[in-house]
Amino acid sequence: MYRHYRTVVIILLCMNILSCSRSVKLQSTCCQLKYPILLVHGIALPDDMKLVPYWGNIPDHLRNRGATVFLSNHNAWAEHKVAAQFLKDRVEQIIAQTGAQKVNIIAHSKGGIESRYMISCLDMSDKVASLTTISTPHRGSMVADYLFEKIDSRQMGGKFIITLASVVGVVMGDSRPDPDSSGRSLTKEYMESFNENVPDMPQVYYQSYTSLITEEYPALFWQKLYELHKNLDGPNDGLVSEQSARWGVYRGVVKVGDVSQINHGDIVDLYQFSGRRVPDLHLFYIDMVHDLKDMGF
Repeated sequence: MYRHYRTVVIILLCMNILSCSRSVKLQSTCCQLKYPILLVHGIALPDDMKLVPYWGNIPDHLRNRGATVFLSNHNAWAEHKVAAQFLKDRVEQIIAQTGAQKVNIIAHSKGGIESRYMISCLDMSDKVASLTTISTPHRGSMVADYLFEKIDSRQMGGKFIITLASVVGVVMGDSRPDPDSSGRSLTKEYMESFNENVPDMPQVYYQSYTSLITEEYPALFWQKLYELHKNLDGPNDGLVSEQSARWGVYRGVVKVGDVSQINHGDIVDLYQFSGRRVPDLHLFYIDMVHDLKDMGF
């Protein structure tokens, strides 16, 4: 009887130690990388809006675990070459401020396109250690193809839509919104040419993730986007297909706990566009950054 009791106590103590170790890991320096992190947002929304923070509470969770994190703060409706120049200035500013030799970039959606352009075409490959893209349309988005088949910027209706998007961009802080060029640069035809002319740099580590939804996603608007995209390009997150999101080392489809239905906005905590926040989403980013730490970045 005593031996049985002693065994139970030892098991409970071991479980408590393991639990505490996990807790310490999450609260310690598990995300303290060699180089600072630059989070690069995608199209349409800036990352400095207090009412709709682009990355939600993800930056705070990473900082609380030792990471040095910066936001890109670039124009949300900028054509990718313009945005890339801004990112170059931002990276050089971060390096000057921190004394680091390089940065690690984590980019969502279109942000991955301008990050790739900056690295390869603006002589920045020696200042970027790694590029992680999340749901980036590296091979274009069929939703962009579909929209720009319907929108002719030379016609009255198309001009109105483009002008309205530009006004929204200015209101949100863009200095030079260009929704027509920025949107068309996400089409499959454009990205095919882009990929031919923007090669990866061998000294930079490239990896990618995506998320997926199905027709069972609990929001009608996203169900319709999924169905439209699936018919055109297969499994997707509502805006970007899994095949298009693959780049560099493909790390797979993001799942958080029991949640596997994660749309294009959910993956960066933009739950305002679905009304459905993913519990513990920050754990995905903590694990991602911890992996980068283990790789020496």
